[in-house]
Amino acid sequence: MMSASARRAFASVWKKAALETTPVSSVSVAAAPLLMRSFASKCHSAASTVVTTRVSGSGSPGLWIPRVMARRTFASEAGGAATQQAAAAGLRPRRKRKLWPLIFPTLGIPTIALCFYAPDEKTKEMLQIPEVKPPVAHSVVEKDAAAATTTMPDIEGVALYQYEVCPFCCKVKAFLDLYGIPYRTVEVDPLRKTEIKWSSDYKKVPIVTIDGKQQLNDSSAIIDELAERYATPKCMSPRTKGMFGKPQSFFDEEQKWRSWVDKWLVHVITINIYRTLGESYQAFEYITTSGNFPFHTREIARHTGAIFMYGLRGRIKKKHSIDAEPREALYACGKEWKDALDGQAFHGGDAGPDLADASVFGVLRAIRDMDAHGDLMNAVPEVKAWFDRMDALCVPRRVN
Repeated sequence: MMSASARRAFASVWKKAALETTPVSSVSVAAAPLLMRSFASKCHSAASTVVTTRVSGSGSPGLWIPRVMARRTFASEAGGAATQQAAAAGLRPRRKRKLWPLIFPTLGIPTIALCFYAPDEKTKEMLQIPEVKPPVAHSVVEKDAAAATTTMPDIEGVALYQYEVCPFCCKVKAFLDLYGIPYRTVEVDPLRKTEIKWSSDYKKVPIVTIDGKQQLNDSSAIIDELAERYATPKCMSPRTKGMFGKPQSFFDEEQKWRSWVDKWLVHVITINIYRTLGESYQAFEYITTSGNFPFHTREIARHTGAIFMYGLRGRIKKKHSIDAEPREALYACGKEWKDALDGQAFHGGDAGPDLADASVFGVLRAIRDMDAHGDLMNAVPEVKAWFDRMDALCVPRRVN
């Protein structure tokens, strides 16, 4: 016998059952209580809509039980004779038909066939298929575009491709200012260097172009070439050679200190402006105002450059055998230059500066807004006095 709660649960499901039924004539009435007990234990989770099945026997009015249960519960939970009779009656779970095996025969075979199909001329005419030429290779297009950018920009006069605080670039700017040569500057993106992509064999700065026709590379070579082309200004020491001019020792001494700037002073200054992370960011602050770079390019270059150069300072010290601490090495350079002046107004004499003066001044002017510059000026007052005299002579000639 079924308990009262089981009968009430079965009745509630029975009332919600659909009218669609499947008659089963070979299941005996004796199996029905077993089926109902099994169903009563799960009726709390039964669906709100249940399709039912009528189970009847000979001389029996029949019972209504859920079809889902009739198909699935007979074999798994009813047990005994009811399970065997349900299986004999053919009440097995209906399996879903799998359609994915039909995908390959339906789509795969025609697709493979089309890959090997090539229409003949007659078929092309019937279908009016136009002849399509193969597209130009992408690499060829890129090469042509790159070739178009290898032409030197047509900038009238002298153009200087630079980094604003590059010591070598500032050397060239100091020379141009002393000689009174007007020039334009082009700020180069330090990461992508798109502004000098036209230069096929030289990818450093500074680069000077003259009337968009001639390219000059390397700061010392640029100064030598322009010093030969342009007359020495009156503010500088005369550079006349011969019996009535300067002796060869004057030019040898000048070249000695110019080489000292390139091979020693520049590297000492480099490890000083990147001595701490704060000074490294100070050195790259110029990029926030220089050039026509997008905001994200400026910020990437500023952070990347500052962190990279801060980490590189130790390697620079080791490569150039700088054993002293950065500030001590800088102060030592200041004292060397003070001794080279030998009490004169300029290295070129009281008559005016020479190219050695221009080189040292240009490198020091590159860091004039940084802590290293102020520390050097305070440590060696004679160098500060010389720097102020040079600054008064170097009137900026930049036209942009």
